Amino acid sequence: MEARRIVVEVVGWAGALVLLAAYGLLSSGHLPKPNVLYHVANLVGAAGLMVNAASHRSWPPVAVNLVW
Repeated sequence: MEARRIVVEVVGWAGALVLLAAYGLLSSGHLPKPNVLYHVANLVGAAGLMVNAASHRSWPPVAVNLVW
């Protein structure tokens, strides 16, 4: 059970980092416009946050990341 909790936390933090990195790259001009890489990073990041939020039974963030 403890290993599962650690995996869920790592997945959540990784998702957050991927989302922030994609936003930072786009905002700083390193990505010229929202492209496939940006959208894939957003999808992967949101999925990681959804896994974490669902594991904690925190449904509002799950809904936001599903729509976002």
